[in-house]
Amino acid sequence: MKSTWQYSKGDRKTSPNGRPLSGLRKDSFWVGESIAGSDSPDNDIQRMLSELSENSEFVEKLVGSGGRVEILVGWFLSGNASLMLSNPIVKLADRLNVDIRIELYPGD
Repeated sequence: MKSTWQYSKGDRKTSPNGRPLSGLRKDSFWVGESIAGSDSPDNDIQRMLSELSENSEFVEKLVGSGGRVEILVGWFLSGNASLMLSNPIVKLADRLNVDIRIELYPGD
């Protein structure tokens, strides 16, 4: 898994362009590449959880250091829609200690 941005608890704070700031990070943060574009968000979530599952040691270390793992789904709607997260998806997210946030953006 590749990160696009990361830091760990205790790291020195920096600005987004890398300029040193005062203080230390109070938590850990890691942003990875998204795996998006399938026909449904639940398929994308399943693929992301599968990739996180393959890297479960990394996830455990991140959570153990005070970090949090979250999958953010931004869903742009053009009408009515529904999303069902199947029991296996929910169980895998729970086992990995991964939160799932779904943000809905209704059309005009």
